[in-house]
Amino acid sequence: MPAYLRSIEYRFESPQFPSQLRMHLIGYLGHVYEYYFTRLRTTENIFRLIVWFVDEEKDKKVPYNIGYVGSVYQSLCIDDMNGLDDRMYQWYFLDRFQDAILYTAQLYNWPTDNFVSAYQRIVDNNFEFRDYWGKVYKSPDKQWKARIYFEHGWQRGTYVRFENTKTAQVFVYRFEASGWIALCKGIDKCFWKSNELFCVYFHNQRDYWDITVNGQVEFHYPTAENGQAHGQYNLGKLYMEGDMLDKDLTKAKYWIEKAASQNFGRAVWLLEKWDSMST
Repeated sequence: MPAYLRSIEYRFESPQFPSQLRMHLIGYLGHVYEYYFTRLRTTENIFRLIVWFVDEEKDKKVPYNIGYVGSVYQSLCIDDMNGLDDRMYQWYFLDRFQDAILYTAQLYNWPTDNFVSAYQRIVDNNFEFRDYWGKVYKSPDKQWKARIYFEHGWQRGTYVRFENTKTAQVFVYRFEASGWIALCKGIDKCFWKSNELFCVYFHNQRDYWDITVNGQVEFHYPTAENGQAHGQYNLGKLYMEGDMLDKDLTKAKYWIEKAASQNFGRAVWLLEKWDSMST
């Protein structure tokens, strides 16, 4: 039975909200809030709280369910949002997100310090979010130091920061598009393969990035590179969707064609629909 509230997220219930509002500027808000939030022991055994944004007022009571998940509803007014600039969008959603969370805390007599602290850290950082992952890694010749960090906000992504210990030069390269692999502890290990080549493994201990100190970034997906049709299809989808990897339809089609050449059904179907699905 869960003992801690450790997951806080939001979702949209109404299809009337434009899809860009679900992604634009606030797509990382729940993750950042969770990152700043310290686990809270609850007597109700709710381990996940979901704030549902809706376009009409609903009963805010947080129900139990078999999965120990609580839901609280918060109404939004599309007319109020129409005149907001980018920064005010962030304030609008954060304040309503916090209002729903505090309502829940007060309903169940949870202490609110953790919630207030998480909110304040987001505000103090001006909605920009950067944090470092893991330790500093020194190259075999001790000439370079590498450190992984991730950003959410205007320049979101996962980056490697190289610093030359002799010249003090610093080079920064983004290798993952969304920033979620570090935020969600999706990195397994990092190490230097040589004095100029740094390797970052995905949490599945199979897929990895090779990154050179001069900025060459290569993503390796062994199941695709070894000729497995399913892996080729999956890699093509990664490039097509542009979530973890930067969107690249040329690479996407290349790998999906390879899978289709092995009569992999989903790849064959996708190629038939390519023109309509890739626009």
